[in-house]
Amino acid sequence: MPTSAAIAAYKGLCLDATDAERVASFWAKAIGGELGVQSNGDAVVRGLGFGRLWVNVVPERKVVKNRVHLDVRTPRSTRCSTSVPR
Repeated sequence: MPTSAAIAAYKGLCLDATDAERVASFWAKAIGGELGVQSNGDAVVRGLGFGRLWVNVVPERKVVKNRVHLDVRTPRSTRCSTSVPR
C-alpha cells in the first residue's frame, strides 16, 4: 500500500541492449505482451500487469554479469524450454 511519504511511483522496468527489438520481442513472446518499436530503435512491451517493459538501445555490449533479472511463473502443466521461438 503506498504511503503519503512516497516521492515517486513505479512506472516500468527498463533494460539496455544493443538489439532492443530482439530482446523486447523475446520478452513479449515469453510473457504475453504486445511489442512496440520506436523510431529511435528502442522497444516496449505493453499489456503487462506490472507496467511497461522498456528496452533501450545502447552502443556498448554487456561486459559484466546482469544484476537485474525477471522472475516468471508458468502453469504447472506448461513445459519450459531454454528458449522461446522467435
